[in-house]
Amino acid sequence: MGINVITPPTITSVISDADLRTHLRIIAGEEELMAVYRLAAHRAAEHYTGYAIGAQVLELALDAFPEDEIQLPGGKVTSITSITYKDTAGANQTLPGTDYVLDDYSSPPRVVPAVDVTWPTSTQDVANAVRVRYAAGDVPDAAKAAILLATAHLYQNREAVTTGAMVELPLGVRHLLDTIRVYGA
Repeated sequence: MGINVITPPTITSVISDADLRTHLRIIAGEEELMAVYRLAAHRAAEHYTGYAIGAQVLELALDAFPEDEIQLPGGKVTSITSITYKDTAGANQTLPGTDYVLDDYSSPPRVVPAVDVTWPTSTQDVANAVRVRYAAGDVPDAAKAAILLATAHLYQNREAVTTGAMVELPLGVRHLLDTIRVYGA
């Protein structure tokens, strides 16, 4: 099982340049550095939480259909774009949208067959034969605050070591991200 980001979020849709400049008290000419730190903080937050921060399109790949549900990593899922698979002859097939339902109340969200429908019983025996493409992500206030804190920390501490002691991210970053972290996924 693997997941790819098909359409990443627009990073400025999570934290605008103006908000970040104000937060960091950026001096003219350091905008590129600011952008690097913001992107690093955003990716670290997504990695730590398992949560899609900012609207994006993801694709989950499976080797075959499961017996019942397909759990969708990434936190909040807003819609299913498509479910495709390779049939036993190797031809690409797309399931009709009426054959499945998004259960966005479950954690993690999942897609299940519609009433009186079952998943196809066989696929071609290849890796990633089944693909679920879906829209996921939002911008919880805790994620935004954590990214601001982490970006500010990276901006102000440009080296890994300060006076012989390891510089770590502020404790508040982890506490904020723990509020949206997807556990057990």
